[in-house]
Amino acid sequence: MCTCFTSSLFCEHQNLFTVPSDLPQDITDLILTATDIMSIERKAFQNMNRLQYLYLSGNKISTIRSKTFINTTVLELLYEL
Repeated sequence: MCTCFTSSLFCEHQNLFTVPSDLPQDITDLILTATDIMSIERKAFQNMNRLQYLYLSGNKISTIRSKTFINTTVLELLYEL
């Protein structure tokens, strides 16, 4: 289960495997740490034009599709270790 605080969404330590398709579109911070994400599809952040901070650390990402971040024009930080 994800937890939302104001404009931040926290989805941590879950078995998601991919970015959920039903995320709120008006969030500015998205924390998807240690969720076992392996790939990020092109439409993962399609309508998230307010997204500024994206945290993806602790996942198993091996594939990020081209143009995945095309609509995230205000994205300031993409954090993945």
